[in-house]
Amino acid sequence: MLNLLSKLKMKSPSKERLEGIIALGKWRYVLTRGVLMFGLVLPISAVSADYLQGESLQLQTIMVALVVGPITGLCFGLYTWADFNRRYEKFMKVEG
Repeated sequence: MLNLLSKLKMKSPSKERLEGIIALGKWRYVLTRGVLMFGLVLPISAVSADYLQGESLQLQTIMVALVVGPITGLCFGLYTWADFNRRYEKFMKVEG
């Protein structure tokens, strides 16, 4: 079972990728990758998919998507920033 879980884990990012993410800076990373990429693209895509499936667009649904999406994206961005930072620090301890 443990062997199966280890195969499902995400590959560890390379040192260059981690350094590139750290170089962006915390808030730029959170805003671009979290709020814009995750928090706006995903809800707009979901509303668009609903519309394309024949559901009518309702202002309430759009407003909820445009409020909840960026808040969720902010949380996602902060979480992934902390995760990348933790991985980078762990990587640097191993590398020395």
